[in-house]
Amino acid sequence: MKTLNSITQLAVVSLLGLVILHAVQLGAMFAQLELSPPIFVGPLLGSAMALQAITIPLILWQHKSRLLWVVAVVVTAIPSIGPQKFITEPDAVALAPMIILGTLFVMLLVAYIVAESRAKEKCNQKVAAAV
Repeated sequence: MKTLNSITQLAVVSLLGLVILHAVQLGAMFAQLELSPPIFVGPLLGSAMALQAITIPLILWQHKSRLLWVVAVVVTAIPSIGPQKFITEPDAVALAPMIILGTLFVMLLVAYIVAESRAKEKCNQKVAAAV
């Protein structure tokens, strides 16, 4: 197996981090803890975790559709762990570690999307120049 570049490594670990954060949220909801998300958020969390889990191997295998899947992960992660939670959550101070880490993970995935898109564009330009 070839060594992955650093931005790909960051994308994979960010996805794993998001899976863990969403699993904790889902567990808190089922345990009916005080700071847990409402019950109707369960399907979103479960879907987000499934999406994150399937995106990891797509990144590792460098599948051509991986960037679309990473974008979907980012879009589904933001509602439950994005920076807007500091404004919308009454218990934002208690949830600050989750909000900060979740936002960091999403930002790393956005950096991955940008870096991979640029690399793809450069490759396409080289091919076009060679023709």
